[in-house]
Amino acid sequence: MNDLTFEFEWADPLGARGPELRATWARFAIRIDQRYASRVFDQNVKTVRESVYLPLYPIAEWVASNWWRLLFEIESSERAADPSYERRHDFRWAREGYSVPPLSFTAVGNVLQLQWMPEILSLHQLEFLETGSAYVSLGTAQQSLRAFVTAVTERLVACDISDTYLQQEWRVVANTDAEEAEFCVAAATLGFDPYDLEEAVAASIVAVAESLPTNIRREFFIVASRENLREQSAVIKDGIEQLRENRADLRSLRYFRDSIPPASANGLAPWEDGYDAARALRSDLKAGVRPIQSFDDLADILGVGHSQFLAAIVDQPLAGRAYEAIVATNHLEGPVFRTNPRHDTAKRFHVCRGLYEYLSGNDDGPWLVTTGLSDRQKRNRAFAAEFLAPSAGIRERVRSRVIPGSEVEELAKHYGVSTDAIVHQLRNHRIASIAW
Repeated sequence: MNDLTFEFEWADPLGARGPELRATWARFAIRIDQRYASRVFDQNVKTVRESVYLPLYPIAEWVASNWWRLLFEIESSERAADPSYERRHDFRWAREGYSVPPLSFTAVGNVLQLQWMPEILSLHQLEFLETGSAYVSLGTAQQSLRAFVTAVTERLVACDISDTYLQQEWRVVANTDAEEAEFCVAAATLGFDPYDLEEAVAASIVAVAESLPTNIRREFFIVASRENLREQSAVIKDGIEQLRENRADLRSLRYFRDSIPPASANGLAPWEDGYDAARALRSDLKAGVRPIQSFDDLADILGVGHSQFLAAIVDQPLAGRAYEAIVATNHLEGPVFRTNPRHDTAKRFHVCRGLYEYLSGNDDGPWLVTTGLSDRQKRNRAFAAEFLAPSAGIRERVRSRVIPGSEVEELAKHYGVSTDAIVHQLRNHRIASIAW
């Protein structure tokens, strides 16, 4: 996984005004592995350097003020449309007139996606040069940001500056105990500021968190409706309890858990892990690129009885369309699935997403399959797409770099998936373009 490092060295503040700005003036660089998001061309002296000069106080204050949502609020179409979303996820909102590098933080579960891009700051006579994207583990990002803010607050103390807004905010964050942190993470995942919540909303978050198994809380809150938290959680909890009592015998599938490689630690995109897992499982099953056009085909490939496989899939409404499947293990240690009523093509895709959760899990679940954009959901979507419609098989059948829409439909029919799944496979694996 990639590293995130904030490099800084205290410098002469020259004509900076304000004690906290003068105290924290520094040479500042942002390094992501061996790449510098802060690399600039200085038009005044016609040189390229890796750092900028500015006060670190505004950046540290922005990090402290947005701490929980910066790290734990996962993007959705609804949140991305909210102008305030960018303000708490993009360094440019910490500028306050200074040359802060254009770096954005997108939380996707256990990792953060960092993105930076070129930008010209005419007033500063500077041009940020680099563009890039990298995945950094949540723990690494948290550690780096915490060390950075702590260093700035300690600098203020060393300069006899106290009781600034930054110091007040950071004192609250730094002194958060484990139980309170769980609440802050849940609230931030929903897009709330955990320190600015109505009492009734806070009580609902606590009650729902306590009612759900630990390992699905985050995925639940990522897509939950703020207005119906208790109702949705009750449906999910009831669904899990029903699945635990399901008597379908798919215990043989637990032996394929060793087929699924762990999530990579080298900074790859989450969906790459999903692709690798699908290829590994197909290889162990000796399935080649054989199509899976029905649940009977899926049962055959997995080597389980048709009747037992269908008995393990409960077709029953979940808590809204954002929740597409619940997966749990029953007393036989095999997976059982509850899905929203859908046609077989969509249901088969969601069952395969749930299969990934069961096979890649190191516990007894349960697991949620949702419309969310966490790293977990990206992995299981990619797994289902590659397992049902292997890119190697599609590549064998596609004879040109541009194909008509009718051929996409033929591929979808051959593999028993939606045309959208084929479109994503063609594009993501760079197999062909489509002429509709």
